[in-house]
Amino acid sequence: MCIRDRSSVLCTPNTSTCRAYGHFIWVAATTSALAPVITGAYFNVNGQGWTAAATTATISQAHPLPPAIASGFGNRSRVFSTEYDAMLPVAHSNIHKVCVSPWLMQPSYQNLPPSCGQLMDFPCLNLSRATWTVPVVPMTPTFKFGNWSVSCENRSCRARGHLALNVNPSLGITQVLVSSELAWASSIAQVTSSGWEPSWVAAGQVDWLAVFDQVQLSASLSVKSQRFHAGFDEMLPWPVSPNFQFACVRLVATDAGTARSSPVNMEPYKYQDSSFSTPSVFVRSQRARCFALALPPRIRTSFDFSL
Repeated sequence: MCIRDRSSVLCTPNTSTCRAYGHFIWVAATTSALAPVITGAYFNVNGQGWTAAATTATISQAHPLPPAIASGFGNRSRVFSTEYDAMLPVAHSNIHKVCVSPWLMQPSYQNLPPSCGQLMDFPCLNLSRATWTVPVVPMTPTFKFGNWSVSCENRSCRARGHLALNVNPSLGITQVLVSSELAWASSIAQVTSSGWEPSWVAAGQVDWLAVFDQVQLSASLSVKSQRFHAGFDEMLPWPVSPNFQFACVRLVATDAGTARSSPVNMEPYKYQDSSFSTPSVFVRSQRARCFALALPPRIRTSFDFSL
């Protein structure tokens, strides 16, 4: 279990409302990188007893974690996160400690019986005292980082996109809705050609990560922004078609408080691909960023289940 200690309580004077938040990351090693899973969690707030978290509180981070296996057969350890998120009036914003117990179940897969596990060491976050935020600029959604990974088994592959973005809504803590689209391409030459007409489809799932970042929009301007995760999970046949060598993504954010929408800037200030990312290219005409897929050289994953 990895804990992101950016937990806190953030309030806005506009509505006298606070948002308590905490971000927990954990890893599960399923028997296969392609196996289906069901996840969930329990929260204990201020030591008041355990309650089931909402189904949407636990999400897949849409990327594997390479296991320490000498055979080198691939990435089957998968990353998940559980987000604590509560909107509260200022008078009831005294949440100071949140503990979590996530669980995962793998249904029957490839003649193997169901498996399940639950973390029982109950990691906790100490939430800092409530602070106030007063937004000073219009909503400016920006891409943060991203990477795509591919895991293959027998004649199937699973392509997963793990992207982060930031959005600063009008009241700072209000909810934001983000829609995502995906298109495939064969090469950088194709996506950068003036005649490229991608086949965009609605795809992926975007969730708030219960994290706020200070985002540099320009050399002289930074804003406190909510961080979101855009996860993509696509099954592809092996061998992967030459038409599926690049995954292109574009996103639109909507401020739930004002209903104002804006495309996410996929070429933010001083952006560079992370060390975990395959090379990517910004396509200005499509407001999109395209990532090269790194196809694995070996095709087989089958291991024991663990959490």
